[in-house]
Amino acid sequence: MSVFAACLLANWMIVGPSSDKMVIDSFIRDGVKPKDFERLTEKAKRGKTHLSAYGSGFFITEDGYILTNHHVVENSSEVVVVHGDVAYRAIIVSKNKKRDLALMKVNLFPRMTNGVYNLTECSVPKVSFLPLSSGCSIGQTVYAVGFPNPNVLGFEPKATKGIVSSLTGYKGQKDNFQMDATIAGGCSGGPVVDEYGHMVGVIVASAHGASIGANYAINMKTVREFMPKDVKCVNGIPGRTLRAEKVVSNASEALVLVLNYGEGAAERMDRTSVDAADVNKRENDVRIRKAMLNARLCMLRKEWKDLMEITDWIISECGEVGDVREWNDVAREELGLHIVLIAEADNQDVKARVKPICGFKEDYVECGKAARLYGGLEKRGFPVEAVLEYDDDEWRWRGELKCRYDWRGTKEVRVVMKRAGKYEKGVRE
Repeated sequence: MSVFAACLLANWMIVGPSSDKMVIDSFIRDGVKPKDFERLTEKAKRGKTHLSAYGSGFFITEDGYILTNHHVVENSSEVVVVHGDVAYRAIIVSKNKKRDLALMKVNLFPRMTNGVYNLTECSVPKVSFLPLSSGCSIGQTVYAVGFPNPNVLGFEPKATKGIVSSLTGYKGQKDNFQMDATIAGGCSGGPVVDEYGHMVGVIVASAHGASIGANYAINMKTVREFMPKDVKCVNGIPGRTLRAEKVVSNASEALVLVLNYGEGAAERMDRTSVDAADVNKRENDVRIRKAMLNARLCMLRKEWKDLMEITDWIISECGEVGDVREWNDVAREELGLHIVLIAEADNQDVKARVKPICGFKEDYVECGKAARLYGGLEKRGFPVEAVLEYDDDEWRWRGELKCRYDWRGTKEVRVVMKRAGKYEKGVRE
């Protein structure tokens, strides 16, 4: 096969060795200008989607992985990233709303020039990316890079300089750190870099009205915990500090403008119908949306019992949509994965010895007090077993606990113990 034919085939698809799915070239077009943003995709041209939000992101690997905020791509039907003047269609690989992080991927294929491959330079384009730092410290100089208010300030990267003010975020949040580098809407998802040019955080929010100069970024510990293990990032090695112009230049070369395309008018019209079944579905969808809003409000207010009841209803009605399962798990965890054992011997409550077998977090459990259980958010309902023993002046008593914890707050279980033999002081089986 000629080099030209090989490159032409590569421009259309690659079949992974462990998958039968085609990997499609993400390239949309080059020479892109801001006036083109509204109609970059075929769906946008037909009115199926519309440009609903701007944000920032940046390459973290040379093979096309991009990091940004969850809220930048939230509720998107399509996501496009613009790098320089080249537009790519992005695929969301992973996202976490609680941590406000999203990982995207663009598939980089050989590029043609005027419809023809350069046979001597038929290679996958390389992109600049940011190495990861180990973290930051209070007083450290940092630079925030992004696209603040692009409709007003323009679509060129902007940079601000500041220091790390605190290693925690708003109200002491441990996923973030605070800095006084100025940021604005549109910067979300952009990188915060140190004087070595290494990424130390992801821009997430500013505290408007709360504190002048209080701006926040997601810290490296949270980023590393979020990143999938199969994404191989490069760890930066501290050396000599770089000039500010070089730091900002490197970050800007890795920066991308993120375009969030939401549902368009044409797509909404396609779904309109006077059919009774459709009317019922739309009414039910409204109830679900209201329930989701109420659940989100309960989450913010930490009203765990109400949150559990609302999310239970949503799950029963339409399954695990959105973040409802995560909210349900949080509510149950906050209400308590606990069990209280009440031991009864000879028709009276006693303080028995409890030897956990499974389901308990502790090796020793005190009867009559709440004992933490080992359920884990990945398990919904799990066995709990223990052996209870008690000695009085005449008899030894023994009881067995065998139950299944159902994730419904603190559960009280009474164990009626039976005689297991005569009690002899200092003698135990």
